[in-house]
Amino acid sequence: MDIKKVKKLHFHPFDYKVKYTKDKRFVTRDFGETNLNDKWIKIADVNDEKVMKHTLLHEAVHVILEDVIETTAKIKDLEDREEAIVRLISPRLQAFMESNPEFMKCFLPKEDDE
Repeated sequence: MDIKKVKKLHFHPFDYKVKYTKDKRFVTRDFGETNLNDKWIKIADVNDEKVMKHTLLHEAVHVILEDVIETTAKIKDLEDREEAIVRLISPRLQAFMESNPEFMKCFLPKEDDE
């Protein structure tokens, strides 16, 4: 599936609008940006589908991690912190994947690639 068909990502009660841009700052340096307050994600519109998929996934992880890092920052023991992060991310990641089947299809091999 063409990544540019993904126009929004749903996470918890929010829809994040996905915008594709040819803005030079994104195409040459940042590749993506997420605004958690206004609920949008900007992705560089480049000729490399893998870069665009990776960038959108990268920005989606920012959305998933929004409150996880702050919640776990005070846990001193690394194993306890890791377990807390995994415990918090797992249901968020599952909910994200289930809520965004079109986005997830972008990562499946194309039928002619099998």
